[in-house]
Formats: sequence, C-alpha cells, structure tokens
Amino acid sequence: MNLRPGQWDIALVRSLCARRSILTLNEHEVDALAAAQNKQPDIQLKSFAKQLSDAFDIPTICITLGTHGCLVYDQGTAIRVPGLTIQTKDTVGAGDAFTAAFLYGYHCGLPSLETARLANTVGAIVASRDGATPPWTMEELQIMSAPSIAHP
Repeated sequence: MNLRPGQWDIALVRSLCARRSILTLNEHEVDALAAAQNKQPDIQLKSFAKQLSDAFDIPTICITLGTHGCLVYDQGTAIRVPGLTIQTKDTVGAGDAFTAAFLYGYHCGLPSLETARLANTVGAIVASRDGATPPWTMEELQIMSAPSIAHP
C-alpha cells in the first residue's frame, strides 16, 4: 500500500483491502489508517494487523519498520523480524525492493520468517547503495543473510 497525502481515503482503502490476499504497508501508513478510522495512532502493530486481517479476510499482512525490520502477521500468528545493521546510503527504492522480495518469498511458499529475512536483506542491500535500483547479486544476498536463506 502506498498512501500518498491527498490521494486516498478510507473508503478506497477498504475497497482495495477487500480484494487482497496479502498486504504490505509501512509503519507510517499504519498510523495514517488508524487515524482515518479514529483509532489511537500508537496502536499496537499486532493488534492492528489482526483487526485488518479479520475485517478483510487478508491472511498475510506485513508491516515494514525501516531499519527495525518488519512485523509479519500470517494466519493468526505475528512475528517480528529485526532489520540488518547497514550503512545507509540511499533509501529510495528500498521499500519497493523489500516488497518485491517479500512477494517472491510468499509466492514461492517460503515460511514467514524466512520470507521476512529475505525481504529485510534485499531492502538493506538497496538502502546501502546509491540509486533506487542498484545492481546486486544473489551471492551478495547470501553473504548478508544471517542465517542464510534458502531459495526454492
């Protein structure tokens, strides 16, 4: 979800959520959605994900937390996966890279924890380099991954 100021309303979000099987959003979008629904902006992420999952029958929700990693709510279970410590150069494109890697892992059937680690690592690689789509290799991904990530 990319909630840009002035470009969305809660009715649009509800309509789009009703059509999803997976949802990724960032912590700022959680705050904006909570405020739009007259909920406390400091709502617990797990509670928010559960409410959204229950309301729209979305089995998997991932909330990105920047350098702090992500929270994945999948089939009623929430896990928080820490981010990687990197020297940030350019965050442009890191969220999109995270989402692409998360969707890849999800659609390949990787477990939630492994999918989140993969996504955190790809997002970190992109943020550690200049430009929105910097070059990187699978070998670099495996080197940065801890523990290592298996790919189907």
